[in-house]
Amino acid sequence: MRARLSASLPLISLLAAGIASAQLPKGAQPITMVYYPALSPDGKTVVFEWIEDLWIASTSGGEARRIVQHPARDAYPRFTPDGKRIVFSSDRSGSLQIWSV
Repeated sequence: MRARLSASLPLISLLAAGIASAQLPKGAQPITMVYYPALSPDGKTVVFEWIEDLWIASTSGGEARRIVQHPARDAYPRFTPDGKRIVFSSDRSGSLQIWSV
């Protein structure tokens, strides 16, 4: 597991640098200080926590879009092995539980 994680960290760092340095559309804000990024099994998509919600973006660049929005904190996203769902933790029910989208 450590080898896989360390292999994906440079890609995630480059992705974050690319997103931060890209020219932003009017009204958009740069995404900084993301938490718990995870790559899809095919490597084409990254999901992450930002501002206590879950966001998804293409690894080739472009806009990120919010996929989960709730007053509670949604965190620790991971793709399922088939890449069809994202599982995450949330305390929206009063205690930390596993959810999927």
